[in-house]
Amino acid sequence: VVLSWAWAWRAGADRPAPDLDPFLKRAWPGAQYVPLAGDAFEVKRDGKTVGYAAPGTASGYSGPLTLAVGTSPEGRIRSLAILEYRDTPDLMRGATTLLLSLLDKGPGDAFEIGRDVDAVTGATFSSRGLALAAQEAARTVAERGRARSSAARARVRLGAPEVILVLLLAAG
Repeated sequence: VVLSWAWAWRAGADRPAPDLDPFLKRAWPGAQYVPLAGDAFEVKRDGKTVGYAAPGTASGYSGPLTLAVGTSPEGRIRSLAILEYRDTPDLMRGATTLLLSLLDKGPGDAFEIGRDVDAVTGATFSSRGLALAAQEAARTVAERGRARSSAARARVRLGAPEVILVLLLAAG
């Protein structure tokens, strides 16, 4: 059990980070992208910081939703892209309006569905997930974007396999 738990812990830590390269190249063509801690990037053009980017993940109705979020140097959301989703097609039909309502929000702003952010009809839970993913990414940039790190720190992530193994260990 302990060996299984150790393997699951290691496998969870080795999960690949979302690929932000296509998003970065589309949002800031011709810029340089400097990796920061926490899967974030500092975006520079001619030696000046023009923005930051980070992924954000939250739970949707059918699984995780991952967004790429680009911010201005001041931390306001200026561009978004959905990197991963496993939801119904209804979410994608109305996602443009929802994503537009997230633009120009900062990490300290409210991201409440229906009040501060538009919701997709028939996909309220996933709409909330997209808003939370955007908020998480904005906060990641705010926390780590200012403190540049040459090597990104490895994050330990606990998921369902690790939780189940811990419960099995406790039951044993």
